[in-house]
Amino acid sequence: MLNDSSVSGVAAIHVLTRTDKSRLCVYCVSGGMLHSFYRSTEDGSSWVKDSHPPFPEHPISGTPAVTSTPGYDSRRWSLVVPCQSGGLLHTSTEGSSSSPRYSSEKIIWEPVDHVAKDLGIISSVSITAIKRKTAKGYGDSSEKTDIVMVCVASGRLHTAEGELSRKSRSNSYSVEWEAQTPTRILHPGEVTGNPMLIQKDSKRQPQLDLLVPSAEGGIFHYVRPASTPDEWHMIARIAFPQGLPAASCLTFHSEKGIYEARNFRAFIQSGGHLYYATTTESSDPWLRTYLRPILSPGPFG
Repeated sequence: MLNDSSVSGVAAIHVLTRTDKSRLCVYCVSGGMLHSFYRSTEDGSSWVKDSHPPFPEHPISGTPAVTSTPGYDSRRWSLVVPCQSGGLLHTSTEGSSSSPRYSSEKIIWEPVDHVAKDLGIISSVSITAIKRKTAKGYGDSSEKTDIVMVCVASGRLHTAEGELSRKSRSNSYSVEWEAQTPTRILHPGEVTGNPMLIQKDSKRQPQLDLLVPSAEGGIFHYVRPASTPDEWHMIARIAFPQGLPAASCLTFHSEKGIYEARNFRAFIQSGGHLYYATTTESSDPWLRTYLRPILSPGPFG
């Protein structure tokens, strides 16, 4: 039985099943286990509890993260969640196939990867999948899919990237995330809550934007430019009104605005209340931005 006091983290994704039906999948952590629910986007549909969620044999905690993997498989998505013993657990769906075993709506998961163990206990994580071209020879290239993650461990930000590749395991083939050794993202003070990654559409390697709550109040905004994929730069801080507690969680997204500049919209939970803030991509994002309360629906007034 789940209630509002037992869920420590949640993630959601909109996917297409193997039979091309649209579905919303929700993953949440409660009681050291990952629970999975889904519903069709058709009118009149209801929520269904997944009887075979991932990580059934692993004690987990914190906030999970999920992303689709375009370029690798149109029916594949990856799920990452903190492990109670430290590090991160990763798995992905097996994707599409012409085999009869894939004709049902049941989601089948790849073997679990346990990565970033040296970071110890991780409270939350965010991931995104990016496509990159790899040269095979003169005038020839192919596309690879990398997963980029940013996580919070002991009040610090860490990041790692690695290819989603097919490997031989126990006389069969499965997909594995080859995550590199995590590195620190420098920031003033400590961070809290959950990080949130999004990427800017690009034919080249995309720019990544990262938002994360500051433990002292406010939100840090970082970018990883396409030209320097090993560098993260803090470009702004969303200021909080005096007396407002640090954000416990957040989410944000972007959309194209006038003249191709992006509009950012962040949703923030602080002190048991929900707020949102908006800005436009510029040299001074979030300048003179105000938090606006969300009074309804829900118990946030």
